[in-house]
Order: sequence, then structure tokens, then C-alpha cells
Amino acid sequence: MSLLQKEISAQGFSVMENHFDAQLVQNAFQEIRSRLDVFTNDREIRYPHLLGTHPIFESLLTSSLMEQIHQIMGEVTNLSDIEIVSLQPGAAGLNPHIDHPYVLMDQVYPGPILSLQTIWVLQDLTLENGATTAVPK
Repeated sequence: MSLLQKEISAQGFSVMENHFDAQLVQNAFQEIRSRLDVFTNDREIRYPHLLGTHPIFESLLTSSLMEQIHQIMGEVTNLSDIEIVSLQPGAAGLNPHIDHPYVLMDQVYPGPILSLQTIWVLQDLTLENGATTAVPK
């Protein structure tokens, strides 16, 4: 079992710091800012369905990142979407919640991992810019 798998098994999450090259992050920010296909409301800006729309988003899927994902999910893994969500200043946070497919289940699922949600933080999270909360296992 890898360190990543042990961390997720023990606490429900893992942190991989400094995974992305600074120039790659800067290029991704530039492409994100140029997008017109944006969903916006008072609380957030969403850039949905980015996978396949520009090579920069595919370059975020480095081989080492995919190796880590395969360690958790197995070799047959379907990456279904890349979406960017940017909370607006003063936006209220979300309550703790679970995502698909677990939200559809009546009870805790004791079997193998069915879905993996990741947060790719391209800038430090602070209280001023919308820090996130992780609820340990």
C-alpha cells in the first residue's frame, strides 16, 4: 500500500504539495481567464467541462498524478471532467457534503472506492480567498 493510499485510508484525504510547475500554473490561469463559457452567480464562477478544450488542461494530468490516481482507483479509471470553481468574495461556504455516486446511497458504502474527488489548488487557500475545509474520516 502506497503512502497516498495509507493517508486516504487513515484520514480520508491526502495532500500533495508543490505538484505543479509554477509556469504551468501561470499558463493555466491565463487560459482560465480567457474563457467565455462561464456560469456565474452571486456566489461563484464555474468553468465546466474543460477536459479536451485546451492542451493546458490535459497537461495538468501529469503521468505522476495519474499514477497516484491509479494506485487508489485501479488501472481502469475514467476521468470524467475537469471543472474550475471560483468562489466570489463574501460568498457563504458550503456545508459538508458528499458527491456522486455516494450521495445516491442510503447508507455508508463499505466496498471499494467508487469515486475520487480532487481539489487542485493553484494558489494558497486562505480565509480571505475562500479556504476549504476537509472533514477527516
